Amino acid sequence: TYDRAHVMTLPRQDDGFQVTELRRAAFSFESLMQRFEDAITQNAAEVKDLIEEITSGELTNLLKNRFDRGWGNRFERQALRFVPVFMAAGGKKEDALDHLLATRILRRGSVTQRYDIKVKDLATLEQSIENVWKGWKSVPRRSRELLSEDRQRKEREQGA
Repeated sequence: TYDRAHVMTLPRQDDGFQVTELRRAAFSFESLMQRFEDAITQNAAEVKDLIEEITSGELTNLLKNRFDRGWGNRFERQALRFVPVFMAAGGKKEDALDHLLATRILRRGSVTQRYDIKVKDLATLEQSIENVWKGWKSVPRRSRELLSEDRQRKEREQGA
């Protein structure tokens, strides 16, 4: 089901924050869906360019050829719906993409599950992700964290 669902993992603990009380608002399901559709329409061109950039580059080839991982049609459909809504809520498209990459492609242990993956392969993947994010307005924080954990796990396995 991981390949078919958009899984969101919530951290066990997070930094504290202050809650600001807001006036209560009620929305119908229809109005919420209309806002989603408006966000998708408003950001469609920018998101399509982002998807095209990520799916036609070195990262896609590396994931496919070395890690047997890919985007697939389902991933692209989810990205085309998730990223614009994320942007409309005030987020950056790069952060939305990092979230999707971390939860759909790089989720914990998924890139190291094959016996033939080496530490250098993970370093190459990390560098490829960094190359994609060059010039963008944020960093692939979640993807970095997952790959770092996988690399450390693989180093322990190969060192033992």
